[in-house]
Amino acid sequence: MDLSQKSNTKPLSTRLSLQLPSILLIEDDISMRSMMIDFFTQKKFTLSAASNGSEALKLIQGKRFDLVITDIIMDNQDGLEVIRVIKNSYPEIKVIAISGGGKLSAEIYLKIASLLGAISIFQKPFSMNDLFNEIGNIFH
Repeated sequence: MDLSQKSNTKPLSTRLSLQLPSILLIEDDISMRSMMIDFFTQKKFTLSAASNGSEALKLIQGKRFDLVITDIIMDNQDGLEVIRVIKNSYPEIKVIAISGGGKLSAEIYLKIASLLGAISIFQKPFSMNDLFNEIGNIFH
């Protein structure tokens, strides 16, 4: 075995976890947030979660994130405002917007999110595997 093979003897999951983006999840629906936390934890992501935009923006001030996944319709600062603040103050952070709609259709909210700088959008309900694959595409 040559030295290059020896340096890669760590399990694949360990090597990948060193390269996975740090994610901030913003979701006000507790069951959706819990399901997403479980999914990303199983995939070995470094993950923080917030239940609304104002809580999320406080977390961003104290920690570096590579990716924010935000719901759009929330109390205490909605996702559109969060995207606007992130893109103005932390332009290096990638944003994925998710929405099931509200007073307007999900398509309208997600179109606005794209215009504000969201790199990708998902309409609820969506496949977590599709979201996972999109994260891979973004950081590939």
